[in-house]
Amino acid sequence: MTEVDRIRKAGYYLRQNDHIFMATNILNMNEQPQKVFLSMEFEYLDGIPEDFDVVFPIWLDVKGNCLSHPLPPKEARVFTARGPATGWTTPWAGELILAVSHIHDGNTRQDIFLDDEALVCSSVPSYGESDEFISSSGATTNNTTAGDHDHDHDDERNKEKKHYHVSSIMQCHNITRVTRGQKFTITSQYNMEKHQPLKDHEGKEEPIMAIQFLHFVRPREEAIRDILASKPGNLTAFSEQVTNNGVGGGIIVVPRSH
Repeated sequence: MTEVDRIRKAGYYLRQNDHIFMATNILNMNEQPQKVFLSMEFEYLDGIPEDFDVVFPIWLDVKGNCLSHPLPPKEARVFTARGPATGWTTPWAGELILAVSHIHDGNTRQDIFLDDEALVCSSVPSYGESDEFISSSGATTNNTTAGDHDHDHDDERNKEKKHYHVSSIMQCHNITRVTRGQKFTITSQYNMEKHQPLKDHEGKEEPIMAIQFLHFVRPREEAIRDILASKPGNLTAFSEQVTNNGVGGGIIVVPRSH
């Protein structure tokens, strides 16, 4: 299937009083403060064109509730994070057209299952595909300070200090049709021996994340009806949906060899 074949005319339906909010996470790999400018472009169409589907986003998280932040297990560097066994159950019929993952450095693969059996999406990250995603860590070497980029130095000492960050990750397109009552669960694999985890300003490892954004389309008139019936500008809808996408938290599975 070509990239053109994957194009799907779909979008979010926003009313006049609806709000858009954003959580931004910017990482500075240098010791010196940096000035950052964030710009965004929004593409929109008036009304609802007849040939466009209406998208409903769903947040699937290994933690059950994304507001909890467990650290990776210190007794092992290789582990699998599994989301709540209850998963998220579809309250309507529709079609899963896009799955986009969010993970941290150290991740090697993230899987989404339908009804505990069918693997419907695997997302594998790539690391350090360009200089922007390669940083250095450690003591000063060849006039390169800790945290600075050292791409111009190729001696063995600098090679050991390179930190390769996630630079891209696979997405899944036009995945599957679903009926009411089907369940989605998530599993995410981490290998801190193969890929260095992120650390905070105090040198402590950052909490891991393993999230999948699922984008569904539903029968057009039914979808519009439900949107119009919902409360405009309801900023609590996000936290309510995240909190209720699984009963209880996820678990960490550590292989016996580790």
